[in-house]
This record gives sequence, structure tokens and C-alpha cells, in this order.
Amino acid sequence: MTGGTALASTRGTALAAEIEKASADFADYAARLNQDEWRGTDVNNPAVVFGEPDVPGPAGQGVHHVAISFEPMLQILGAIAANRQPQRFTPEDLARAKAEQAVTTPNQAETVKLIRAKGIEAAQLVAGMTDEQLDRVTGVHGPATTEETIYRLLIGHLRWHLFSLRTAVGR
Repeated sequence: MTGGTALASTRGTALAAEIEKASADFADYAARLNQDEWRGTDVNNPAVVFGEPDVPGPAGQGVHHVAISFEPMLQILGAIAANRQPQRFTPEDLARAKAEQAVTTPNQAETVKLIRAKGIEAAQLVAGMTDEQLDRVTGVHGPATTEETIYRLLIGHLRWHLFSLRTAVGR
């Protein structure tokens, strides 16, 4: 502690760099999709199942899903940073999110811009976290620490969807 303020963690800084890279890699790939690829069918990575199996939809919807999924993670991380217990995801939350994500044709440029902005926002929030905050068991996604939750629900989410998108597009 310095002057009553906890010092940010070097682990937080390293996690922030991973968030920035995963977000940039995903946004860069999504930005390069042509319109046929954007409207083409997305596939999910069969190695990862969370909740009910997804029905394949347009790749643009999958990219949009990633973009708007930042907001709940930012709320969770913000609660942790403020030393509050974050809310857990419920089956109702997931069902509501799926319904909200059922947009027909999200705008590619706006979606990519949102991924870039939210990736930076998440990285900045995580970079300021202390070791104590990163080690806190949140209960958001099982008995996981904040750091594990960041890897699973933020960095892992980006990487998993990038793999799925590349598989669907074939490049």
C-alpha cells in the first residue's frame, strides 16, 4: 500500500496486454471479412459447450455477439474493482442475452469499432487491478478467481470465437 491506495498488479498489466491482443486480433480478422463471409454461416467450436448448443447463424451475428458480450464482463470487473460482489450469470440472463443478440444483420464497421473500444476499456480496467482483486474468488463462473474468470470469459471467449470464425470462413 502506498498512501492508503493498493498498487496495481503486474499480473493485471500482463492480463490487460492479453485482452488488448485478443481483442485486436478478433477485430482485425472481423474487419477483413467480405460481405459474403460476414453473411455466411458461422460455426461453433465443438470442443467448447456452454449452456444449450447454439444454432448456427450468420458470421456477423457471431461477431456481434462477441462485441456486446463485453458489457456484462465490464460490469463484473467493475464490481470487483469497486470491491463489490459481482452478479452471477443465471440461465435467464443467458436466454435474454441470446434473444437480444438475434439481430438480423449487424453493421460490420460499427461492430468492429465496438470490439476495439470495449477491448481497450476492459484492458484498462484490468490493468488497474491489484493482486488481491485478481485472486478474489468471484463465483461468477463457478469457483474461479477474478484472474481465471478473465481468462475464461473474456480472453478465452475472444480466442474461441476467432477460432470458430476462421473455421467457418476457411482462412
